Amino acid sequence: MQQETSVTNRHRLGCLLVLFAILLVFGVIALGYRMLVQSSMLQERAASQWVRQKTVTAARGDITDRDGTIIAGSTPSWTVALLPQTIKDAQEAEDRRAAKEGRAALNLKEATAQVLAQILDMDVDTILQKLANDKKYEVWLKRLVTDDQAEAIRNQAMPGVRLIEDTRRYYPMNDLLCQVLGFTSVDGVGLEGLEATMNRYLTGTDGYVKMETDVAGRELPESIEEYVEASNGSDVQLTISAPLQSATEKIMREALEEQEAEKAVAIVMDPNTFEILAMVNEPGFDLNNIPRSDGKVLSRLSRNTAVADAYELGTSFGILTLAGALDTGVAAENMAYNCPGFQIVNGTQIKCWSQLPHGMQGLDRAVANSCNTAFMQMGLSLGTDRFYGLLYDFGFGKTTGSLFASENAGSITSIKYIRETDLARMSAFGDSAKVTPLQMISAVSAAVNGGTLKVPMIVRRVIRDDGIVIAKYETETVRQVISPEASGILRKLLGNTVDNGVGRNGAVPGYSSGGLPGIAQKYDEDGRVLSANHVATYVGFAPVNDPKAVVFVLVDNPQKGSHYGSTTAAPYAARILEETLQYLSVASDRQETEGTVEVPDVRLMDYESAAESLMSRGLKALVEGHGETVYTQSPDPGTLVNSGAPVLVQLTNYREMTDSLVVVPDVAGMTPAEAVLALREVGLKLVISGTGYRATRQDPPASTYAEEGDEVIVSFYGELEP
Repeated sequence: MQQETSVTNRHRLGCLLVLFAILLVFGVIALGYRMLVQSSMLQERAASQWVRQKTVTAARGDITDRDGTIIAGSTPSWTVALLPQTIKDAQEAEDRRAAKEGRAALNLKEATAQVLAQILDMDVDTILQKLANDKKYEVWLKRLVTDDQAEAIRNQAMPGVRLIEDTRRYYPMNDLLCQVLGFTSVDGVGLEGLEATMNRYLTGTDGYVKMETDVAGRELPESIEEYVEASNGSDVQLTISAPLQSATEKIMREALEEQEAEKAVAIVMDPNTFEILAMVNEPGFDLNNIPRSDGKVLSRLSRNTAVADAYELGTSFGILTLAGALDTGVAAENMAYNCPGFQIVNGTQIKCWSQLPHGMQGLDRAVANSCNTAFMQMGLSLGTDRFYGLLYDFGFGKTTGSLFASENAGSITSIKYIRETDLARMSAFGDSAKVTPLQMISAVSAAVNGGTLKVPMIVRRVIRDDGIVIAKYETETVRQVISPEASGILRKLLGNTVDNGVGRNGAVPGYSSGGLPGIAQKYDEDGRVLSANHVATYVGFAPVNDPKAVVFVLVDNPQKGSHYGSTTAAPYAARILEETLQYLSVASDRQETEGTVEVPDVRLMDYESAAESLMSRGLKALVEGHGETVYTQSPDPGTLVNSGAPVLVQLTNYREMTDSLVVVPDVAGMTPAEAVLALREVGLKLVISGTGYRATRQDPPASTYAEEGDEVIVSFYGELEP
């Protein structure tokens, strides 16, 4: 028995020795693996427990105007961080003091949350949640804290609350150039506009600092182990002039308000370099107070309509038809065009805008009248192939090659679907061709600068933080579109249009200028014409012989007064041109006429009496049509104009027609029933547009003349008031 017990014990001992040997082997292998293979990783892990790395934020590069004025920059800011472990230690110390002093201990977490919530306008519970995990050394609470808020936090001297130096995007001029500049995320990444397009240049490289910490993760004083300086982003210099941009925005805000329009757009371009000097989209928004909480509102306000939206532009499109006709010899200064008030194409009657015959007129008079019939005849003479070649040469149907990421290519109806009637309408009204304001001003700049199309420029150069230019943008020529000779004749004809025709409201005091207004219809989602909605445009340039600036103005859906480009867009374009020429220090090439006079009412007068009345006021009569009696006039009676200004009077062919003319009443604000009665009293018929109950717009406008029996289209919107 004793012998069996001894054998069993030896067996057990042997098993234990074998097991110990196995464990020893595995231990040696594990130790060797950690020492030889994992030593580097373990050292890093150990170091991470006593070394903390903090980011040194790089400043985003500035965006400046052409003269170096900062319009988007970075300014010092603060990030508020919480140190839960530090607050925990402070709480333990507070508990000990309170017990020693025989009082209730202060709840530091609750007190800290209450104070910070008031200073930072935050919810208390949100801050308490951040403080709940006291195993973390540091938790970020809020970024982009203002200097005043940071100072208030410093004054409280709260343990466990830390201010970290940061930067935030700042726009010194608030809403200036807002849609073009775009904006960044809270983290400083470009999201829209040039902030996004030039993000790779504007973004810098963050640095860091490594500091030793104690066992609890607290930084030890004077323990910086390594410091890598941040590399700031590069500055982007634009072609924009901040003073001119500001003046243009002010003028277009007035256009938006005075015309009660949906949008107002303007672009100013140097036609020789294609540098964009100003680009305006109204309404705008404050870049320092971006409405990020409402995506739809932000999307609408931040949309750069000048490059992102395409329109049919109406009669101003005729500039390009004229350019092509002059270049090919289809049109010449000694040619004449007959306008009976319409053009018949393949059996379809297409009316001229004036509704009255311009009669036989030379090319200069046809352009001054913006005669759609003449433009149709030019387009038909060019033919579809040559006309489409012209459009493509001017850059339509594709983007301009600019740096605008949101640029729309526009659209032109495929040539295979174009009939003669379509060609005629496109030549005169721009129908079937949707172009952006940027495409249009580029094309017109090419037409008046000697015929050379170039790529629009918005950025001049990119400058590194150390002053070295790392990218420079030069004027890039695309192609020669028309000859210099054709361009010179075009300028002269458009100058005459301002001096003696429909562009007179685009005249610039002290300078010769040329231009052409336009009006186009708008369409709903199903392609149906919105009879009460229009787009009014004007494109002008100055001086005539050597253009230094081209201005394009678009007023989208004006609701007040006339919706024609000559009255709705041209006056604002003239003011912008004047500001531009003065900014560029362009010498005056024309003497100003001193004094203003009020335009008399010469409607329904015979021509001789009308001319005498105008002459007595120091004005001169410009005649359209044939006959003995004035049918309409422009400017309207009562308008203040410069002494010596032209007044366009349209004559009727039939004297007896005046017996049936009536003055169109003003039905604004009336219900459909009231409008019917008001129009019936003078022998006119009501045509209702819209489904509302109050009249907001009418065509023909109030106080103009119409024949008895004519129809008046009245737009009704809104609900009937109780």
